[in-house]
Amino acid sequence: MKQSITILKNVLHLTFAPTLTLLLIFFVGSLTQAKYESKVNTKNGVALNGTDLVEYFKKENNKAIKGLKENSTTYNKVTYYFASKENLNAFKKDPSKYLPAYGGYCAWAIEESSEYVPVDYDSYLIEEDEEGKKRLLLFYNKFFINTKTKWIKKSKKQDKGSKALISKADSNWLKMTAN
Repeated sequence: MKQSITILKNVLHLTFAPTLTLLLIFFVGSLTQAKYESKVNTKNGVALNGTDLVEYFKKENNKAIKGLKENSTTYNKVTYYFASKENLNAFKKDPSKYLPAYGGYCAWAIEESSEYVPVDYDSYLIEEDEEGKKRLLLFYNKFFINTKTKWIKKSKKQDKGSKALISKADSNWLKMTAN
């Protein structure tokens, strides 16, 4: 519980009224670290609640697109859904190009405090890492807390921008998934 309160304080930066803070503590269960069996954010064995990973990389989309069960594949024991056969084939050709960073958990939480936090599938960024690879970063966005906004603000304060945050999150993720 102490760890949960620390996370909540970091997220709130203690700027909200005490009443609002108490209200948010009620929801702390959705922010605390859980022991996930999988290193990928899954629900009923399907990654990212069936969201099509390839669609995130298409410039015309700014929202998550649901995939279809008939356009599915399994990669590393995880099932992925796609909106079209074209997207399914693109994923099969190069899965690492489309896989979300940090198993699809909140990038800000991984970078900030090594926490497994669920995400809002419509809250994402496509960012380049230090090697120039485009990465899909997903973020938590509920209960007055938008970690995508926090990521953007924090990256503007870094010499290397988002690349510095990705580097730290990568290091934290390696430690978290070492088991």
